[in-house]
Amino acid sequence: MVGFDAVYALRPGRFPSALRFSLRDTYNFDALPNETSHPGCCGSGYVSAEQESVTSPAMPHLIKANGGVSRVNYKRLVTAAAELFNRLSAAWWIPALLTRLFVGYFFMETGWAKIHNLDSFTMRFAQWGIPYPAFNAALSGYTEFLGGALTIVGLGMRFVSIPMIINMIVAIVTVKLKNVGGLDDFVELDEPLYALSFVWLFFSGAGWLSIDGLIKPVISSWLQPNKSKSLAEAPNDEASLVEDPHLLSGLDSH
Repeated sequence: MVGFDAVYALRPGRFPSALRFSLRDTYNFDALPNETSHPGCCGSGYVSAEQESVTSPAMPHLIKANGGVSRVNYKRLVTAAAELFNRLSAAWWIPALLTRLFVGYFFMETGWAKIHNLDSFTMRFAQWGIPYPAFNAALSGYTEFLGGALTIVGLGMRFVSIPMIINMIVAIVTVKLKNVGGLDDFVELDEPLYALSFVWLFFSGAGWLSIDGLIKPVISSWLQPNKSKSLAEAPNDEASLVEDPHLLSGLDSH
C-alpha cells in the first residue's frame, strides 16, 4: 500500500495517477476510469504516473486535435494552397514571356536563314509540290522572321499568332503528314507544338512585360473618355424626348 504522505510528496501533476495507484494496491480492483485516456488503448483505461506525466502537457493539444483543430488545420492548408494557386495564376505572364522569347527567337532565326537562301528553299517547295514555290517560299520565310521578331517584343501578339498558326498548319499538311503513319508519329512532330504555342499566346496575349502590355494603358485611357462622353450624352437624349411632347405622343401612338 502506498501512503497518502507519499502521494502528497509527488508533483501535483502526478496526484491523480498516484491516487489511483494507491487504491488499486489497497482494494485490488481495476483503476478508476481515466477520462484522458483513449478507449481501447493498451487494453484498459489505466495510465501510470510516468505515462501521465509525459502525456498530460500534450493532452490539450491532442484533445483539440481530435475535437476539430485538425479540420481547422486542413482548412488553413487548403486556403494556403488556394492563395498559392492564385499567385501562380497572377504570374501567368512569366511562362508567356519565356514562351515568347524561345519560340520567337526560333522562328526569327529560321526565317532569317530562309530569306538569305531563298533559291534552295524555293527548290524544296517545288519538290514538295507546293504551288507557286518562289512566292510561297518568300512568304513563309518573311512570315517566320517578322512573326518571330514581333513575338519576342510582344507587339500585336494576337494578330501575329494567326499567320504563324496558318504557316505551321500548311507545313504539317503539305510536308509532314506524308511521313506520318499514325498518332505516335504525329505527336513526335515539332510543328504541332509550335502551333499550339501560338494558339496559347493568341488566347493569353503577350503579358504585361511586352509592348502590348505597355501600350494597353494608353489605349484604355484613350477609349475611356469616348465611353464617358457617350454615357454623358445618353441622359441628354432622354431629356430631349421628355421636353418634346409631340415626339412622345407619336411614340405612344405607335
